[in-house]
Amino acid sequence: MHRSALFSALAALALLPPAGAQQAPTRENGRWVYKIRGTAPVRQRLRVNAHGPVTLEAGVSKDVSYVVTVSVNAQSEAEAIRLLQHYMVRVESQGPWTVLTAPGGPVMASLEVKTPSLNNAVISTSEGAVQATGIEGPLDVDSGAGDLTVDRVQGDCRLITGGGGIQVVQIGCALHCSTGAGHI
Repeated sequence: MHRSALFSALAALALLPPAGAQQAPTRENGRWVYKIRGTAPVRQRLRVNAHGPVTLEAGVSKDVSYVVTVSVNAQSEAEAIRLLQHYMVRVESQGPWTVLTAPGGPVMASLEVKTPSLNNAVISTSEGAVQATGIEGPLDVDSGAGDLTVDRVQGDCRLITGGGGIQVVQIGCALHCSTGAGHI
């Protein structure tokens, strides 16, 4: 693929505001990998809907920033771009909530989010490990499968995984944990 056509195809990747800068996919371990960086509106509550691992660090940034790393099996860079061009990260404000959705599909995606202080967080992923730290209120995590690690949460925690271990370091209130397979 000609370089200008490659950049045109990358520019066609649909990212809703406030999506960040884009770069060409790179080849890593036989897969094409692409990073989507962006920012989201600052709210005191965050809801994350994902289809892969999620890492949330609250109280470490002045704004809400995210990096979604997507990877796809493809024979060529052009095929990878074709598969990735339909991948869309959605960011919306719903009252006091910022809602960040990183959908699945033919790609594997992992999500890293850094935020200012949060007084509530909800993380839902179809599969993948979840790590969450620094929430000043309740935390609700639901993963189809994957290990859950939680630290420095001052509110109630509800942690559910279909399969994987649950590790809780420090929380300030009630704890409810459930795993289909794994240690708590």
